Order: sequence, then structure tokens, then C-alpha cells
Amino acid sequence: MADTMEEGMLTTAEVDMTRALSVADEMSASRAELKMAVRFLAHAVADAVEVARLRGERLGVDPKAKETAEFLRRTLTR
Repeated sequence: MADTMEEGMLTTAEVDMTRALSVADEMSASRAELKMAVRFLAHAVADAVEVARLRGERLGVDPKAKETAEFLRRTLTR
């Protein structure tokens, strides 16, 4: 079940990344569109960090790595 959930999160992150790159490649993109692209990228990174955190919990990752992952999650989901 966890693998399925993580796969869905990574698929969504990939879609968000593709969407953001598409906007970034558009020369006529407005400031608002670029800000939205940054949000898509932040969402993609947050999902990837969450997947890494979940996998780390299952695999018994050391506490320092957990602290770093938690910091990234908090920072990227503001």
C-alpha cells in the first residue's frame, strides 16, 4: 500500500515538474505564471521529500537524516 501511495506522489511530482518547466520555457510567461511555476516545483519537491521521509521511516534511517527531511518538508510546504 505504501509503495502505491508513494508512486502516486512521485507521479504527481513529475506532472508538476513538467508543468513548471513548460511555463518556464514560455518566453511570454507573465510574473503570475512564473510564480505558479515555482509553486508547482515546490509541490514536486515537497512530494519527493515526503516519499523519501516515508521510505526512511520504513528502512530505519538515522535521526540526523530525519531532521533534515523534516526541515525541508516544513520549509517547502509553507
